[in-house]
Amino acid sequence: ISACNGFNPATVADVLDATLTAKLPINGSAVDDFVCSIMTHDMNLSAKLDCPATISPRYADLPVRASNSFFSKPKIKYFFALDLYQSAHIMLPLMGTIVETMRFLGPEYCAISIVEGRSTDGTYDILNRLKSEMAAMGVRYYLSTSDLNPKAIWADRIKHLSTLRNQALAPLVSAGAGKFKPYAAD
Repeated sequence: ISACNGFNPATVADVLDATLTAKLPINGSAVDDFVCSIMTHDMNLSAKLDCPATISPRYADLPVRASNSFFSKPKIKYFFALDLYQSAHIMLPLMGTIVETMRFLGPEYCAISIVEGRSTDGTYDILNRLKSEMAAMGVRYYLSTSDLNPKAIWADRIKHLSTLRNQALAPLVSAGAGKFKPYAAD
């Protein structure tokens, strides 16, 4: 059961906004508030773009139709991969949108893999705390870290970026597809 049941994001929105505006790290109980704000996020309240309130009928075929097999575990059909660094300031709309998308698609058919690197703003703490909420939703959640710095002097930026991308895709690539694998063949 989600620790965020009954959470009201309006009560902590000003505090989180002030912390992010001051470029202070998110830590302590603020991590829990931030995660619950993600899990109860309402794009209509925070979107800077004019987004429709309802999902267009053209996306009606995206949610996976549940199989009738009682004993088979659902296969992953949608895989989200992210590489994040110093991302607390965009975490709420980014992860809130991904969570909302997963709920639409069917969380049991989704997986997310995130590589976090060297952040000092609370990004890792938020992502780490998000694990239990994703598990409560039924999403397979992979979180790893990396010390690679693509912006370092003398670093091979493209090589480092591709290494980070591959690390985020590793759960998908290593598990593969097939009868007993977690991912759908398509």
